[in-house]
Parts: sequence; structure tokens; C-alpha cells
Amino acid sequence: MTRLDTLALKAAQALEFGNDPFSSDFLVEHEVTADECFGLSARMALALRIFQGLSANDRAIAAARSVLPEEMAQEFEAQVRLNAARKTLRDAKAAAVGRMR
Repeated sequence: MTRLDTLALKAAQALEFGNDPFSSDFLVEHEVTADECFGLSARMALALRIFQGLSANDRAIAAARSVLPEEMAQEFEAQVRLNAARKTLRDAKAAAVGRMR
């Protein structure tokens, strides 16, 4: 694990607890250099872009994985994916019935 990886994890923890990973206290405590600060902000921006690019279902799954125990998160993901598959089948059936009319 690189230093930037470690800082990113610490920044994520800070955010989870409602703290600012770019505050002077955080930066001084973790001896973050200017280059590391830029690297950290670039990683956070990329994570946000990726998250925004996800479907609503995938965002819900990612959120669940961040707060639920692994087994519960897996069950949640399976249920979300099953519901999505059911919706796809209903939509396909409705479209097929519409074409038959």
C-alpha cells in the first residue's frame, strides 16, 4: 500500500466521521505534503465521478457495502439485482405485448 493509499483511507475515515480531510489539523496530524494533498483531492474527485456514473442500483449497493456487514451487503445486492432483473422482464413482456397489438 502506498502512502497515498494510506492517506486516502484516513481521509475516507475522516469524512465518515464528519471531519474535513483537508483541514489544517488533519493535514498536520498526518504530515500531508502539498503534492500528497493534490493527489488526495484528485483521487477523491475521481471517486465522486465514478460514483455519479453508476446506476441508481449500483449507487445503492455501494452505499450498502460501506455501512453493512459483508453478508448483509451481499444479500442486499442480490435482492437489488433480482428486482432489477424482474423489472427488465416485466418491461420486455410489456413491450412484446404492445408489439402484438
